[in-house]
Amino acid sequence: KRECTIILFVIGVETRGIASMIEAVELVLSGRQIILVIKDIPIDSPRFSEDEIQDLNRGRAYLLDVACRHGVPTFTTLDLALRQVVSLKKQS
Repeated sequence: KRECTIILFVIGVETRGIASMIEAVELVLSGRQIILVIKDIPIDSPRFSEDEIQDLNRGRAYLLDVACRHGVPTFTTLDLALRQVVSLKKQS
């Protein structure tokens, strides 16, 4: 990660993603070139309780807010994020 020119970070629905969200915020604030995919956990997910889903999605919303305030591109699908990565690599 230290030598990457572009870091693609995916916060998916398969796990809680708490450590990943903290690491993503650190990278955003460090000024690294990062592209984020942030997916909210569906409220009817059987993996987590309703209260936990609300808390996890609140964390995702906070990450999205921080990223937007720092001009970090954010996406809801991996396909769109990968297109952005390709576009940025072509520019460099």
